[in-house]
Amino acid sequence: LENSLQQTITNFDFTFAGKPTTRANVSNLLRQEKKSPQRHQLWSVTSQVSAVTADDLLKLVQMRNRLARSVNFPDYYSLSLHLHAIKEDWLLKTLNGLEEHTRGPFEEFVESSKKKFRIKSFGAWDFDYALREAVSLPDKYFPSDSVFATIHNFERGIGFDVDSLPIKEVVKDIPYGGLSLALKIPSDSRFLVNPTKGKGFYAVAFHEYGHSLKAVHTDVEFPMLKGYE
Repeated sequence: LENSLQQTITNFDFTFAGKPTTRANVSNLLRQEKKSPQRHQLWSVTSQVSAVTADDLLKLVQMRNRLARSVNFPDYYSLSLHLHAIKEDWLLKTLNGLEEHTRGPFEEFVESSKKKFRIKSFGAWDFDYALREAVSLPDKYFPSDSVFATIHNFERGIGFDVDSLPIKEVVKDIPYGGLSLALKIPSDSRFLVNPTKGKGFYAVAFHEYGHSLKAVHTDVEFPMLKGYE
């Protein structure tokens, strides 16, 4: 069921204003749109896949919870934390502390952004735009067609023999900014990046390449943790 859902989510055909579109295109339009109502419409495009997958997602959660209870955990959430050696009380304390210590600056940012961009009701679709306008680097410094050459030059400069590494790079419209897959450690690692633009596109590509570097420089050829590719 999980694999089926992943296929549906990855291959979903989105539409906007009655025409086919992609996640990357929506993301790029969101970066440029100056009007909040239009950003809201663009931000809502991904809810199209939510409507299609909602029933199966609920079913998957129920199945996972039943499995967790069969091994004496209250739900899958608690089981997952246990399998990753994360203490729930520590996690909640850490996250709550982070929220409390950043609440003041966060609220100040929202209020100043509402005034600066004349937004009456600040929505989730306004955050990226406001952040980008507050501290931004022009896209011209991050040409999309040069991202892999830039990565290779950087990694080569710090000592990696990138030309001989079994890393395959793919640009594809996917439900994430990027995704690294170690198909066979250490001889086959691949990573995908969503074809967006600007500094964020470069940041994701560098991040995923780092995961691939780890995979191809790992001597142990079997997975150490459940859930690893």
